[in-house]
Amino acid sequence: MDKNGPIGIIDSGVGGITVLKRLLEILPEEDYIYFGDTLRVPYGNRPKEEIEKFTREIVNYLKKQKVKAVVIACNTICSSINKNDYEILMFGILEAGIKSAVEATSNGRIGVIATKRTVESEAYLKGIKRLNRNAMVFQKACPELVLIVENGFYEASSIYTAVKKCTEEFLGKDIDTLVLGCTHFPILLPFIERVVDNKVTVVDPAIKLAHEVKKYLVENNLVKDKKGGQLRFLVTGEKENFIKVAGTFLNDKHIDVLRIAIEELK
Repeated sequence: MDKNGPIGIIDSGVGGITVLKRLLEILPEEDYIYFGDTLRVPYGNRPKEEIEKFTREIVNYLKKQKVKAVVIACNTICSSINKNDYEILMFGILEAGIKSAVEATSNGRIGVIATKRTVESEAYLKGIKRLNRNAMVFQKACPELVLIVENGFYEASSIYTAVKKCTEEFLGKDIDTLVLGCTHFPILLPFIERVVDNKVTVVDPAIKLAHEVKKYLVENNLVKDKKGGQLRFLVTGEKENFIKVAGTFLNDKHIDVLRIAIEELK
């Protein structure tokens, strides 16, 4: 494995930018290739077999780009595949979210907002229970929040209404931790923090994930030894909303995005 190879980041759309941002904060000298499957987003309502197929296509494409590792910045993908089936170093956002939730909670009552596919897989429920068998996990699928982000936001009032409706599920549940179980959701963090009780810890799994990636690279002598990180953005669909959302979140209005035809993944 070439330590100077790029790190690949996979998401169904623009949500994984929240993971990229955390990685850039602690591993700024690394090269990154971000792949957003914006033509086929959202993944949350798709069957498991279809998500597995899409993921295999993207991973194989990134292998051709000589990536040294792949970061799955999509909870839906993580809940649908077995990372051991892929002959490449992989890190997953879902595992980081499970660990973060267990570490953050004091009363063991944890809320999770995610996509329909992630909720139905019960990956968070089972994972949290595995680490803390006494924990109580309350889940809510919020696909409308994914669309808000992918479409480049709406008016603030409509975002607030959608977030409030999504989190009403947890009223009276006495949760002290809320996991953002979809990487699109940290982009809406200001609205989420407005509607949840200020005693609730909102968990962004990307923070732990980024530190886990750095720890592994350091311990295995895989940190890039050349200075100056480069970013490449690849998408399968239209670029306009991706550039708008990603540019705003990364504070970079001039990100360069290349569109990849689905046929190139076959």
